Amino acid sequence: MGKLLIIVVLLFLFYVFYACEKQENQGTGSVTVYTLSNQSWSLIIDGKEYGKIKKATQMPVCGDPGYQNITLATGNYKFVAKSLDGHAWDMNSYILVRVEKGQCKQVRIK
Repeated sequence: MGKLLIIVVLLFLFYVFYACEKQENQGTGSVTVYTLSNQSWSLIIDGKEYGKIKKATQMPVCGDPGYQNITLATGNYKFVAKSLDGHAWDMNSYILVRVEKGQCKQVRIK
């Protein structure tokens, strides 16, 4: 009886985990990334590098082709900047961004 209960609980937990993960990844949204800093930064999202972040004088319109526009599956992402000109930014400093289905967000780095 005890083994059966453990198996049922494990199957239930697996189902809940799988269902939540699958729900998290339904659809896509986008982000437009920019900086107001004079320093050069490279964008890293969840460990994947996306290249240099373009400097703006003000927040760009979402989807502006002059800036990085990245389409991502819905979910939470960790945005980090890596210095390209010798200025250090603590890699433990990051921005958490929630990407929602069909939505676009402007994300300012530094």
